Amino acid sequence: MQKQLNNNGLQFPQTNVSRVGRNIYFTGEISEDSTHELIRILAEIEAEDDEQKPQEKIEVLINDFMTVDDMKKKNKFDAKNLYEELDDSIDMYNSDSSLDREPIHLHISSRGGDLEESIGVTEVIKNMKTPVWAYTYKAYSGAFLIFVACDRRFMYQNGTLLYHQLTTGNYGKLADLIDDVNESIRLQEVMEDIVLDCTGITEDKLEEVRILKQDWILTSEEAIDWKIVDEII
Repeated sequence: MQKQLNNNGLQFPQTNVSRVGRNIYFTGEISEDSTHELIRILAEIEAEDDEQKPQEKIEVLINDFMTVDDMKKKNKFDAKNLYEELDDSIDMYNSDSSLDREPIHLHISSRGGDLEESIGVTEVIKNMKTPVWAYTYKAYSGAFLIFVACDRRFMYQNGTLLYHQLTTGNYGKLADLIDDVNESIRLQEVMEDIVLDCTGITEDKLEEVRILKQDWILTSEEAIDWKIVDEII
């Protein structure tokens, strides 16, 4: 059974995931279909970056070699400097730092959905070479989790974030219920670990939300205070 963070019995709007250049627009429910499309587009952009990177690095190497050639023509040739120039060029050629890549801009407007799918997206984002910057005016539940996993986070002035513990409905034989409860506890711990790693939210605050069973709603200013958001736009 899918683990929902919370949908309060309401039907989610139809999900729409689209791409315009390096911008991805994600709206609606977090489901298997929507996350599959989001991950596909993220992989598509990163593959394009992988194809472009060798050409960019070759251009850097050529420029460096031309610099060395200029040094020789100006009688400023020094073997030690040459080796240093070549070593630096080769290191740059072999490296593939995310700092060298233009970010992907992920625009999120979602009330959440499937927790397991949300966690899956966070894993993909964290393992990408291309950085992902997130922008939102509404990121609830599972969407909150995806938002905080991004490399930089931007929130609109009057936007809203919402965090709460997962919600699940269980039925079946007792042994099955016990297994399902144990899995729900594990997923709750995974979710909390992601939030602790990516924000300034404390364990005490997460415990408070868990005990009170509350929907924790945050304004943009509160999100800055908890280091959830890097910048208000």
